[in-house]
Amino acid sequence: MDIRLLQTFLEVNRCRHFGKAAENLYLTQAAVSARINQLEETLGVRLFERQRGNIQLTSQGETLVPVAESVTRSWHQISQRLRTETSDRPRIAIGSTPGLWESALASLVPALRKRLPEVLLVAESQSADFLTRRLQERFLDAIFLFEPPKPGDLEIVSAGKLRFVLVSRDADASLENLSQREFVGLDWNTSCNLQQEHLLETRLIPAFRTSSPALARNYLLDNGGAGFLPEPLIREYLGKQLFRVRDARTIEREYFLCWLKQEPQPAAVTAIRSELKLRKEK
Repeated sequence: MDIRLLQTFLEVNRCRHFGKAAENLYLTQAAVSARINQLEETLGVRLFERQRGNIQLTSQGETLVPVAESVTRSWHQISQRLRTETSDRPRIAIGSTPGLWESALASLVPALRKRLPEVLLVAESQSADFLTRRLQERFLDAIFLFEPPKPGDLEIVSAGKLRFVLVSRDADASLENLSQREFVGLDWNTSCNLQQEHLLETRLIPAFRTSSPALARNYLLDNGGAGFLPEPLIREYLGKQLFRVRDARTIEREYFLCWLKQEPQPAAVTAIRSELKLRKEK
């Protein structure tokens, strides 16, 4: 059986929504439906009761959940072990969300490469939920997230803070005249989006919206307008091509390093924490 069928089944069960499952798995909704249909045909049972706006497991589906979790967990562990054993190098795998990689962690991998030249480094860029599952399945050694999951079997420590600055290509931009300019919306999560609206004291309808900080920055540089951007990503442009909007406050978001509890602390985590400490001291 194709292991992807079980992975898709578990994701649909978690989301209880084919569209959301498709988004998390980077598939089309049609592909997700096809996989579930194929799994049901293979097993000869119906796994979900599908009603408009309501997806529920059948009794057979409930029976399959723990089995599917065990099989997929074992598959990931075996895959990781085989890849490690066939490589001449030990392996360290780190994950984070795309925006956080771009904004705060871009220099981390090169720094770890210098610190651990003998190690095969793997960096994954996925959604927070997907990364958490990959960590719990021991496919990743550590992950960085803005909003970490409940501790449970995880160790969670603060990794740093990321500052968002309201900037414009116009040097005379201020909160008072901001509505006269196109607004670029940078989607991180509901909390951060609400903070942006609160600081602006008004709801601006974006002319362009994206979850990519680099794409938002490039849009502002090419087309003008204004928007909140991560400070590290625009530092070289401040005062030259991009300017702080007058009277605007900044947003600060803490991000976290997460790994599975174990003794002793994994070598990968020790190296990452040492590098983070060095960066804070600079």
